[in-house]
Amino acid sequence: MILPPIFSADMRNIAMQPKRLTALSAATLLTFMQVVSADENESEWLFVQTSQGIQTTDENALVVPFDREVFAFTDRPDRKHQYLNAHEFVSVWTESGDSFEADPPNAILTWTEDGVVQELEIELLNAKVEDFGRTLLYELSTADAERTRHIPDTDVSIYVDGGFLSSMSQFGCDMSFGRAC
Repeated sequence: MILPPIFSADMRNIAMQPKRLTALSAATLLTFMQVVSADENESEWLFVQTSQGIQTTDENALVVPFDREVFAFTDRPDRKHQYLNAHEFVSVWTESGDSFEADPPNAILTWTEDGVVQELEIELLNAKVEDFGRTLLYELSTADAERTRHIPDTDVSIYVDGGFLSSMSQFGCDMSFGRAC
């Protein structure tokens, strides 16, 4: 093998030893594949809660009736989805080291006011189940705290940015895209 003179003597020695180069390349590739496969084993979960009404106790708290289950889902390639009751959803704040308690999620609260969709960016610091699972109390932070006090009691949706939550595996029935449990 002839290399151009721009390569140093060391580079020419490496190129002349294809077995060593192949072994080094294989080891690098294996390490990379292990890192990628570790990340692929974890799914990033997102959550959606809808409710018929909402109450604000102050600029740092929302009381949301729990009308139906929270819908949880992942993106490609996994495409899993699950429905969580109030207790299951709140446990995502505390059940593991990668919980929402350790890294509070961002969320968007949306509602319609005078025919116009309104939205408010919030960070959900904590969630508690109240009224025997019929209400969720969210502690939150937002840059627009004054606006939080003036959210009308109307239908709302809360879109919660998730994360790689190992605690999601505890809920049993993972449904993958196109297949039932």
